[in-house]
Amino acid sequence: MQRLKILDDKLQFISWFFGLTTAPFIGIKRKIENGDHPYNPSAWSEESSEPPFATEWLEADQAIQLQGQLCLNLLQRSLMEYLDETVKLSSSAPPKKKNSWYEKYKKWFFEAGVDWNAYGADLSLIEGLTFARNRVQHGSPGDSHSLIKQQDGDYRTRFPDAVFQYDFEAQVFCDFGPQLRHLELTQDKLNKAIEEIMRFANFIEEHLPVTMKSWHG
Repeated sequence: MQRLKILDDKLQFISWFFGLTTAPFIGIKRKIENGDHPYNPSAWSEESSEPPFATEWLEADQAIQLQGQLCLNLLQRSLMEYLDETVKLSSSAPPKKKNSWYEKYKKWFFEAGVDWNAYGADLSLIEGLTFARNRVQHGSPGDSHSLIKQQDGDYRTRFPDAVFQYDFEAQVFCDFGPQLRHLELTQDKLNKAIEEIMRFANFIEEHLPVTMKSWHG
């Protein structure tokens, strides 16, 4: 199925791109944590109130988070482009450009005969991806000072255990009640998202009406 292959090719490239571009920063963090050259703790002034090379570690960590935000955006856009191409197989009008992206497509496919509620797997990851992308694209109140974006209240309430939340903050703040957390994409989370997106796309293909099964162009 050509649409599925195009989607899979995009997602696999995103995975390769993320791994390649974050590797240098992961390497910096690992060297700092292990005290490897050139981040030898003995060369650090004992008069400093910070742990050795804390600034360098944080900068590398933020670089990984920033690249993750870019790839979250690319993941959501790739899924949306697949859905757009699938919609074109129908003679029905495309989803109206209002309300949430996720809800309008869910409604359109339901009316076309594909009930997303029958998916039976991790549909929350699909919807949560849209929330994460929106935060990357539009930001949230209070995070305009930083390139690294965080959840808004709606995202935090709807997905208290969101896949794309920053795990370090989730651990640190677990005893302090609801907290807005920054977004995070790791290689493991990316692989999980890709697997779920492809499973979801296959579900759609399997349940499309016969009149929409063929590929045009």
